[in-house]
Amino acid sequence: MIRRLVLFAAAVVLCGPLLAAQPMILRYGGDKDFAPFESLDPKGQASGFQIDLLQELARVGDFELTIQLDDWPAVEAGLRGGRFDAIGMVNVPSRRGWALFARSHATPALAIYQPAGLPPLQSLQDLAGLIVAVPDGQPMRETRTEILAGIGARFLEVHSPLEALQAVSAGRAAVAVLPHAYGDHLLESAAVHGVVAAGFSLRLQPYAFAVAPGNEPLRVRIDAALAELESSGKLEALRIRWLSSHRELATVSKLSVSRATDRRWFTEAAGAGVLVLGLLVWQLRLRSKRVRLESARRREAEDSLALARSRLEQSFTRHPDAMVVASIETGEVQDANSAFCELIGQDREALLGQTLRSLPAFADPSNLLALKRLLQQEGALEAFPLRVCRADGEIRYCLVSCEAMSVGTDQHVFAILRDVTKQMRSNEQLRTGYEELTDRLASMATALEAASAARANAEASAVGYTTTVAHDLKAPLRAVRGFVGLLRGNLDTGRVDQARSNAEQIDKAAQRMECLIAALSRLSLVSRSPLLLADVDMGTMADSTWKLVCAAHPSCAAEWQIDDALPACRADPDLTLQIWQNLLDNALKFTSKSPRPKVRVNSFGEDGRRWYRITDNGAGFDSARASRLFQPFQRMHSSREFDGTGIGLSTVQNIVHRHGGEIRARSQVGVGTIIEFTLDPAVAG
Repeated sequence: MIRRLVLFAAAVVLCGPLLAAQPMILRYGGDKDFAPFESLDPKGQASGFQIDLLQELARVGDFELTIQLDDWPAVEAGLRGGRFDAIGMVNVPSRRGWALFARSHATPALAIYQPAGLPPLQSLQDLAGLIVAVPDGQPMRETRTEILAGIGARFLEVHSPLEALQAVSAGRAAVAVLPHAYGDHLLESAAVHGVVAAGFSLRLQPYAFAVAPGNEPLRVRIDAALAELESSGKLEALRIRWLSSHRELATVSKLSVSRATDRRWFTEAAGAGVLVLGLLVWQLRLRSKRVRLESARRREAEDSLALARSRLEQSFTRHPDAMVVASIETGEVQDANSAFCELIGQDREALLGQTLRSLPAFADPSNLLALKRLLQQEGALEAFPLRVCRADGEIRYCLVSCEAMSVGTDQHVFAILRDVTKQMRSNEQLRTGYEELTDRLASMATALEAASAARANAEASAVGYTTTVAHDLKAPLRAVRGFVGLLRGNLDTGRVDQARSNAEQIDKAAQRMECLIAALSRLSLVSRSPLLLADVDMGTMADSTWKLVCAAHPSCAAEWQIDDALPACRADPDLTLQIWQNLLDNALKFTSKSPRPKVRVNSFGEDGRRWYRITDNGAGFDSARASRLFQPFQRMHSSREFDGTGIGLSTVQNIVHRHGGEIRARSQVGVGTIIEFTLDPAVAG
């Protein structure tokens, strides 16, 4: 017997962590008509503050979540009957006997509804002497006892929110008090006429998740997840998004009740001193309101500033690209992020205060001088080559973009260095263009010192022409540089919302750069991957690829025509699929602005070889520039007209040449484009 107990205990110890690791099931029931907390949208999907919060709870609390919204009586009965594990509702004493509440996380708003055309009610004391219609529910009864008592109003109890509004519409009550979520919905549905919501609202009742009594583990787990979301700021962000400034409105409402009671007591007791006392209370109210509003604005500004500084920290200090700020005149380093220190192999403390030209390992001084002269002339440089020598002697190939900026009375330069060493080593064309740019930049160091301003401008134009090798790499770097400058300026002047927007733009620009680098990586892989030849059904592949391309661009549509007898060929299926994807995607993209877009695929024979042809009636381009069409980053249209990386056709050409084939293009602006290619695996290498 003892042996069995020992074995059982050991099994519990070993299996306990595995069982604990399983997600807890959370079946949630909610009110389908309680917007903005929870409701069904026009498509029948659950939406609202509670729904978004539950998704976050499932993430941080490891819940397996199901959500079902229904009429409220059915939801309440569902928790009592065990059909739901948790529901969200107002935490009032009468419900604590049959429900176990987690920590409060929101405050639903009560609204005052009055006949249209009357001056709007401004506070609770305006209800004195009026007949007030209220729904006959336990939460409202407790609200009347705790909050509305003593205001001198007569209450008309009705069975539902709709009857309360109808009582106001029919003149049986002067106003109605009920939750915004019910009253606003009824007004929008045109169920009641001649009734509007006053501008005065109450946010006084705590709202929380409730579970069945005895389910303490679930309540504890929900509390822990809510605490984590509160500390991370996610819960507050959801409140602001769905519920506006809930805390401030609740505080103002409570203070309004208190002030109304105090004024009523003093009015009845003071007699002749009512006027003087009322004036003092009014002045105190205005001052108190100003203090509260100022305090609220200060807290909001501090929170927004902290968020903006956090995003600046991510955009500069922890950005993956190397960034440095230095004096233009002396080259002294003022600031540098971790990526820059890692790039050159030096600590930040040892780097600050040194000049770039005095560093034992960084860059050729002549290249730095050329960049300085060009920067002084142009004010900004984009995607210029710069060989960087690390402290350990390793050479890194970088593209540097920089801009002059003023810090007080001093002129500084903000530079971003993108390390493209890996791409240089894997792509011959890109490496050749980079070396050409580097040589030209080095030769300009002396020319810029000796030549006249006109000659210097001419040389700068020549260098600018050769930077077409890095055409699409410029835009993301330019965006990062520009928005970082704006971000710093906005923070200095307190424009927090604009600073937050600029930080998001920096992230987008960095993502764009990652897409371009990924495209370069794919281009280099084409040259290194071995060919795996097989019989390829070109007709089936082209037709299926066209369907996928159209599905990826639902806003574009074109008439599609393909020859029934498109001949098969022997080629690498994966690489051939890339040919069709790039060519058909281009055809659909460049016909998107044509009045009647058409794309056709057929084939023909020439000199004993089988050619495949893609014809479109799209934007077209100047055929005199066709020789540059298949070079990396050489685009016939600007990114404002058509998006893209400029890598696709270069990839296609590499694949075709790997198969021993040829590719050619003919086009006319406004008429369309013809792309023809042939594959000859017999001579493929």
